[in-house]
Amino acid sequence: YTLCEQQLSKQPHYDFGLRNILSVLRTAGAAKRSNPRTTEMVLMMKTLHDMNVSKFVAQDVQTFSALMRDVFPPVGEAPPSASEFCSALKETCDEIGWSYHAAWVDKCLQLYESSIVRHGIMVVGPSRSGKTTAIDAVAKTLTRLGSKTSVWKMNPKSITAPQMFGRLDPSTGDWTDGIFSQLWKKAARTSHSIWIVVDGPVDAVWIENLNTVLDDNKVLTLANGDRVRMMPSMRLVFEAENLNNASPATVSRAGVVFMSSTTLEIGR
Repeated sequence: YTLCEQQLSKQPHYDFGLRNILSVLRTAGAAKRSNPRTTEMVLMMKTLHDMNVSKFVAQDVQTFSALMRDVFPPVGEAPPSASEFCSALKETCDEIGWSYHAAWVDKCLQLYESSIVRHGIMVVGPSRSGKTTAIDAVAKTLTRLGSKTSVWKMNPKSITAPQMFGRLDPSTGDWTDGIFSQLWKKAARTSHSIWIVVDGPVDAVWIENLNTVLDDNKVLTLANGDRVRMMPSMRLVFEAENLNNASPATVSRAGVVFMSSTTLEIGR
């Protein structure tokens, strides 16, 4: 990570701090327990690859691959995985009529792998880079694979923070749930997998209220004292153009999938 900080470009959504290191170690430990016969070097390299490549801009991917080859010389690059998911994604695209574009498929695979190891994901990139389509495609593919997944979307910038999380009347003490808190409580009671997509610019006014959701507590704390725990089947996804207004503490708590303007260069 020190080499990454020194040699990769400076982006607001990059994080190579202690929280990210801890996430990598936890994920690698879980992978080792699931695959005890696989060497630690292979598992660590795959974990570093899966948890970092998704957030890199296009020019940094090759640099990171070169660093990985230097640090793990006997292993080489990370092996391809999730062939079953890719096959199901191809069927989903054919059914809907979408193009199976290689660069976009890679991003879909990165989003899928991030959803396995992270409960909070930030899909970042300019308009028309395929963010919304990738989220919908991954959800439909997971449903095709037998894990029913629904996507619930909301726009945080079209409402105020009290309308989003809830409002406590100062005179009567009555509590009125906000749109996000209603979705959260409903998702916590739902048996199948739910992806709550917050589609809009990231603003420090409201995203700081979700830090307890994104960290290891996985609890939404409301102003009336309610604490709603995040179920294992839930995922919180942010879809934004950039993370300029998000604090480093918030960015470090979530996985980032960056989709550049070159992702959908179809027919150019």
